[in-house]
Amino acid sequence: MGKYDIGAELTNECKLTAYDLAEEIAEELGLSDTKAIEMKLGNGKSGLLKKLKDLLEFDAKEIAKDSEVELFKMYKLLKVLYLCEKDGAPKKIRVYDTESEIKIRIIDILAKPRMSNIATYLVDGNKVENAIDQLISLIKVEVDDAADRTALIDKIDDRWQYIAQKQFDYVTSDMALSDPETTLKELKRINRKLDTIIDELNTESQTDAIPTEGVMNSFFNMLMNHKKLCYLTDRIRMKSFLSLPKKPDDKFVEIFRKYEEQPIIVDNIPELRQALKAKDNPEIMTDLLNLLCYFEEIPESDYKHYNYAFEHCRIVLQWLMKEKGVDFSHVVPMSVFVSVIQEIVYVKKNTNDFKVKNDYFGFNPSGISLMSALKKTNATEVPSVLVDIWIRRIENRFCANYGAIDLISEKNKAEINTLIIRTHIFSHNNLFVLKKENDALLHRVAAAHTNTSVAADTEKTFRVVLCHNLGSLGEFVEHFELPDDSDNIYDMFRELLYAYGKDLDNELEELAISITHIIVNQKTYGQNDPDLKEMECKFTIILPDGVSQNCSLYFDYKSNAKTFFYHNFRIL
Repeated sequence: MGKYDIGAELTNECKLTAYDLAEEIAEELGLSDTKAIEMKLGNGKSGLLKKLKDLLEFDAKEIAKDSEVELFKMYKLLKVLYLCEKDGAPKKIRVYDTESEIKIRIIDILAKPRMSNIATYLVDGNKVENAIDQLISLIKVEVDDAADRTALIDKIDDRWQYIAQKQFDYVTSDMALSDPETTLKELKRINRKLDTIIDELNTESQTDAIPTEGVMNSFFNMLMNHKKLCYLTDRIRMKSFLSLPKKPDDKFVEIFRKYEEQPIIVDNIPELRQALKAKDNPEIMTDLLNLLCYFEEIPESDYKHYNYAFEHCRIVLQWLMKEKGVDFSHVVPMSVFVSVIQEIVYVKKNTNDFKVKNDYFGFNPSGISLMSALKKTNATEVPSVLVDIWIRRIENRFCANYGAIDLISEKNKAEINTLIIRTHIFSHNNLFVLKKENDALLHRVAAAHTNTSVAADTEKTFRVVLCHNLGSLGEFVEHFELPDDSDNIYDMFRELLYAYGKDLDNELEELAISITHIIVNQKTYGQNDPDLKEMECKFTIILPDGVSQNCSLYFDYKSNAKTFFYHNFRIL
């Protein structure tokens, strides 16, 4: 084992200099120019230390400056990166296109997170992922709690999946579809909250230096974060390809919903294709064909596009199976089948509008056709980003067909906003800071997604509790007045709902008792104060992560009018 190999222990033989490391590398690789290797390791124009700092904002030299142990770890990291970037094998790897190869430049790859860098649940990705996974396997040997770190990062990511599902519920749930106007207002409210959070993130400045966790721990965190950022970054980049289809008329929506769950036997799809030009089709077949073309006559020139869609729809159904966890291999609902065929036809007719720049490091094409994803015979050769675009476009079309085009449009904005917030979280390579940022932002985003009707119901429950407490002391409330910005007060109840869940009743009781004491004390001792416009109740919310959040509710109470006035809620 070399002095600076992964797993090696620090000994007196280690001089802890770049030249000492360069000599070891030169001896192992049979090279003679030790000075050139030293330059490639250091702060020179293309040196590894400089690349780490410039491209990844990872200043390994600064981290290691006060510790021989950390300096030793820095040189072990540099050796790994040198063998990978400078003279390691393989220098080149084949990617999706078997005719092309790219040179492994692991730092450049990490500086440009893209889905093509990793394996996703959609496709395996290209060979770059192997280089990243191999690097992770090496670095985690130097990280005692690597498994715990990985589990924490995955857990944080999983908690955000719940938010994503909540957003989709605002489009497809029975509650959302039964009152789309109110649901749209809710989504717009959520987006206003998310916009505010993003504006704050864009304007905040880091005044205090973020403490380091050491060379290897921090670099390991960066590698794990990179795997999350690859997905998030491409999802945000590709939002321009998620344009909405045309809004169908009421007749179309009615028929589409009528046959929503009507089963289509996948093996019978070729026979359905033959019915495109047939006459005297059964009613259900006629309705299916009318749905496919939006109750419009299919131009003769478009039949080739429909034939193509029928031939290739199984590929898209396989992607949807992975995304939705539903088995479409034998039977698919007519609503899904119609949406898939419509989308393939639309993209094929407008191929030039769907040139995707899949610009992962080492591959920078002018654009890959979205249709190319349907032409690959080997599923592993399909870039994940193309598959993801197909899935999101079909989701859009399905929701539009269902009569929820305005809802899916606003939901998409909320989704992109949430992805931006998640990107901010995973940009932190200090795990403590990452967790702290996540806890604060997840709390705000989750609270924002609490439906106004739920918050309003909680406020009504609170009224009963407060009336009971005041009544026990001879004060009575018959009217509650919300301010013009009622969402501000509902935000208080959203915060309480998020923090306490099943234990909410106890907290409402405690808050009511505090307010009651303030009102009674004010009536007893402060009745001669003519300048008093409002009262303040200070209270603390304990969040699920144990963090205390100090809050104030400003209010007024008119005993003669038997009216309680909410004024304002603030998080201090």
